[in-house]
Amino acid sequence: FNDSLHELQITSRRLPTALTSNELKPHADLEFKSKVLKSEDLWILDGRILDPEKVFWDERRVADKEIDCHGFIAAPGFIDTQINGALGFDFSSDIDNFQESLHEVATYVLRHGVTAFYPTIVSSSEETYSRILPKFAAYERGPKEAEILGLHLEGPFISQEKRGAHHKSVISDGQEQITLSKLKKRYGSLEKVAIITVAPELRGMEQVIEELCNNEKIVVSLGHSMCDLETAGKAVWSGARYITHLFNAMLPFHHRDPGIVGLLTCQKLPTSQKLPTSQKLPTSHKWLSSDKKLPHKVFYGMIADRSEER
Repeated sequence: FNDSLHELQITSRRLPTALTSNELKPHADLEFKSKVLKSEDLWILDGRILDPEKVFWDERRVADKEIDCHGFIAAPGFIDTQINGALGFDFSSDIDNFQESLHEVATYVLRHGVTAFYPTIVSSSEETYSRILPKFAAYERGPKEAEILGLHLEGPFISQEKRGAHHKSVISDGQEQITLSKLKKRYGSLEKVAIITVAPELRGMEQVIEELCNNEKIVVSLGHSMCDLETAGKAVWSGARYITHLFNAMLPFHHRDPGIVGLLTCQKLPTSQKLPTSQKLPTSHKWLSSDKKLPHKVFYGMIADRSEER
């Protein structure tokens, strides 16, 4: 991953916007799953890579503009949905150096194939959020840095039992009724927040998830949770579409109730309490055997991390 490749990625991302609906065909070396470099044409329309065979044989079209990339390598970039820190920086605690740490990490990860990421803040106090979020809102991307797509707030509306390395003192006690106004009060602002990780079993969280997804346009992720499959399924119907560090800080997959992990085995989930009537099956089996389709795909993240004991 070198400077030439970085320049190619920046160019390839911006040109389609300027060309609106016109087709762009850069000549470059493409990296395929076979790990063999081939000299090919990369067809782009409105920022999307096209199937050249379909364009040529089915649509009988030619490119509006051709660009010679002079042998640069075009390769897919990784998008990391959770980076809590790197290079000695902890985004949640190094507040005075927060913007400096963003620049350092964004420069570093780009050299290793990550072209975009979400800096992640663990469960923190109201005071900490009030200091971090304005600094993030004022952040401006520098040259040769990975793009920051938004902030990921991991907690504090999570399960005490599955808090992991999160400080116990700043996590929701699980007894209070969670509302969107309480959530906003804790964070102070949702400006440039892209992902929020919550435990769906908390009181009032189902409604909060729906409001975050529909009104605030934020991706809700499920994690640090003790919830069963039924509760996870309801969260998906409310709008949740992601799972934070799959298997980590959640109930293990079990044949009687696979929990959050079970979402990935469900091709279908029910839309309401009208479930199959057989009383011989556990609730999770009723959900798995329902004939209602999922409202959307559920994605998940995996993580390898190391943190000091808290």
